[in-house]
Amino acid sequence: MKRNNNPVTSQGPKLRRASQDAEIRHRELAEYDDALATLGRIEATAGPTLQEELGRAKRVQAAFKIGQDRQAFVRRRLGQRSGLLRLLRAELGDDPAFDDRSRIYVRHMLMISANVAAVTGSSWKSSLKWFLRSLPSITDHMAILMEGDFVRYVESYQIELAKRAAAGDPNQLTGPSPAEIAEALGTTTVQLRAAQANTCGLTSIDPQDPKVRDRERKAKARERAGMQKQSVRNAKAEMQALADSLGCSLRTLYRRRKIDAASANDNAVTKMSVLDKEIDVGQFGDTPANDECKVARTA
Repeated sequence: MKRNNNPVTSQGPKLRRASQDAEIRHRELAEYDDALATLGRIEATAGPTLQEELGRAKRVQAAFKIGQDRQAFVRRRLGQRSGLLRLLRAELGDDPAFDDRSRIYVRHMLMISANVAAVTGSSWKSSLKWFLRSLPSITDHMAILMEGDFVRYVESYQIELAKRAAAGDPNQLTGPSPAEIAEALGTTTVQLRAAQANTCGLTSIDPQDPKVRDRERKAKARERAGMQKQSVRNAKAEMQALADSLGCSLRTLYRRRKIDAASANDNAVTKMSVLDKEIDVGQFGDTPANDECKVARTA
């Protein structure tokens, strides 16, 4: 087979292949550059839109959170108003007359209603329906005065809430707090529980320690479940620790304590009998005449 020694013809296929590969790489690089440019244009046009979408989502989420907080606050304040109604009925009856004592209750319920109206934007009509349903006699006679007080409270509370909003304060509580209500009415824990108003968000002038209240609640729950009291379980734990230190079982320790208690009772009985005999001999000992009788009988 003859070898081609021509330098031009011998290098031709390799040169053509190299030029083709270069063209392919050049075309691929051009396509890659075009793709990068396209992505850049997409990001440039979508960037502000994406930021706007995120900002809108954050505003919606914040508004939803504010709405949730407002709903929870309104439910809490309306629960306090219902608790005041229970206290009023427990103290003065279901439909009491308007006197100095009921005036205090009605004034605080009006202030709570005005606080809710200032937050939600509701009117006197919704509060009036509740008062007519809850306290018909008082509302029939004092509706006009109650409406005037309600409007005055709402205006002052709206001003207060506007100042807080300008200062960035999210607190929505205006009017009397539960502690101030308890101080004005002199409400005790016994009264709250008797009126079943202790779960309405109110407090008393003698609030129970939360730890003590939680301990009592858990004790009642264990008693309802048929469990032993905490004192009994503590005593058992102490006995178990003592048995472990002595190297015996709890049953053995109880048995030994029972035996010791029985022997202690026997010793006490023995000592008492000996003491009784000593007392008898000391008080009613044998006289000489009795001794002579004994000698005569033995003879």
